This record gives sequence, C-alpha cells and structure tokens, in this order.
Amino acid sequence: MKYSIIISPNHKNSNAVDHAMRFIGSILKKNTNRISVFFYGHAVENAFVFDSQWQSISKNNVQLHACSTIADHYLNQHQNVVEYFELAGLGQWMESVFDANKCIEFK
Repeated sequence: MKYSIIISPNHKNSNAVDHAMRFIGSILKKNTNRISVFFYGHAVENAFVFDSQWQSISKNNVQLHACSTIADHYLNQHQNVVEYFELAGLGQWMESVFDANKCIEFK
C-alpha cells in the first residue's frame, strides 16, 4: 500500500501533526510499501525542530517533505532543516498523490 499524506493545519495550535504522527505509527505496524508525508503551512516548523519521533519514523523508509516556499521564512532566520526532512515543492507532493493508493490530509 502506498500512502500520500499532507499535514496542513489551519492554525498553529492544531493537533494535526500529532494526529498524523500517530496514524503513521499505526500504519507502519502493517506491511506498507511507501509513505510520503508533506508538511505544509504551520506544519513546516517541524522541519526545523529536532523531534526523535519524526526521526524514528523517517528511519522506516518514510519520506518527510517540507514545503520549500514556506521554509524560506525559517531559512532567512538562519535556521537549518533537520537532516531527516527534505525541502520540496507542491509538484513533488502531487507526484506522490498520483502514485499513491490512499491520500490523506490532516488539518
């Protein structure tokens, strides 16, 4: 099974990131071919803060992408993307959507 997941919270205090993390953890227990996660909006902040849970998830062959346009704000503040995230554009997210069996959005 191939999943394309986008995390795009409506506001900074949303639980979308936590819900997505728990969901991904549960599907990793099953036999999954590929999981691609795209962080958008307020979720992009996760790409600049070390989190051992996301690092652990990334070691399970899960691709973690942060929106490069939104990340520019953090990069201008001289913050660095943590090593297990990759900056990507919406085009890369759309590719994962077309390749996926299931597409899920967390808001």
